[in-house]
Amino acid sequence: MTEGATHVVLPNSQRKVAFTLAEVLITLGIIGVVAAMTMPSIVGHYKRQETLSRLKKAYTTINQALKLSEADNGEYEYWDSGFDLGAEEYLNKYWLPYFNVLKICNTYSECNYNNAYPWTRLNGQDYTLTFSSSGLRIPFITTDGILYSISSAGAGTDGNLVESFSIYIDINGSRGPNTIGKDFFIFERVKGKGILPTCYNYNTSAIEANCSKTGVGVCCAQWIIMSGWQFPKDYPY
Repeated sequence: MTEGATHVVLPNSQRKVAFTLAEVLITLGIIGVVAAMTMPSIVGHYKRQETLSRLKKAYTTINQALKLSEADNGEYEYWDSGFDLGAEEYLNKYWLPYFNVLKICNTYSECNYNNAYPWTRLNGQDYTLTFSSSGLRIPFITTDGILYSISSAGAGTDGNLVESFSIYIDINGSRGPNTIGKDFFIFERVKGKGILPTCYNYNTSAIEANCSKTGVGVCCAQWIIMSGWQFPKDYPY
């Protein structure tokens, strides 16, 4: 350095380039806007895929349980009637030994539900399905957090009890939204065919009308399965 010099000018090749504070803040702002725009889509996609995965697992599990029980108790169509046995005996004899049961729900509060009618329809109306009753159904939760409710009886068109073949599955237990078609799905036991989604014998237009924002939602599992275990384009998720 020459005498009296106060600084040294570096060649262009040695100069260091840095961002100003304003540039950093602008960049972070852009990143934040992009994240805010994309995160809901990412989270929504994840939730939809989780729903499909858990629904498929539950459907596989319930059908495997049926086959295992048939190996011990004979073909389903020759089992004792659940209506005659009662929900508890029917469950203990034909179903519970073939699941990894975490807890039996004799009351809704035992399995962390808020009331005896915890589920709603897709159209927002209450779904008046009694959660648990020794004469109707006694749900249970498996170790993976899925709730199964295998009915023995239900209300007939005249209000009297009749034998019921319905199976209700809440794929995430008491966690919300507790809505038919979103985390709550309905199946039925069909003699000679196994366990099938409710509306398995409906036409496509009837299924789509039922599984809509103005519908009940009981056909939603069938719509998903007939769509190759995917949510159809117009699915009201």
